[in-house]
Amino acid sequence: MEQVMDGEPLTAPYEEPVTPFSHGWVGQLSEYQNRGAALGYSYRNTVQPLVEERKVKLLQVDGVDPGDDEIRAGTYPYTQEICAVTANTEHPETGRFIEWILSEEGQELVKKSGFTPIRKMD
Repeated sequence: MEQVMDGEPLTAPYEEPVTPFSHGWVGQLSEYQNRGAALGYSYRNTVQPLVEERKVKLLQVDGVDPGDDEIRAGTYPYTQEICAVTANTEHPETGRFIEWILSEEGQELVKKSGFTPIRKMD
């Protein structure tokens, strides 16, 4: 979000009081409230369930949807790659794990987790 805001300070998130404490109220971050004209940001995999459940809209950036195809093609501008890295060990299951995560079953799990699979899924 700091990249999107180009140096503009971010507004502090809403907090809700939870309980009085010796020197004032203890707060916690406010739950999603879907206020009119509200604009928020989060990781797509976190927000995706709210698209149907709470009518949240995922916005285009420069006319590009934040869909799997656009993310995979690199046309959606705000993405992060997630990598699995081994720590200089030769674990006998590393190769099998890589094969599995790239398999149909592994990529389906990636998609169900709200992330974009490396290859297009049916």
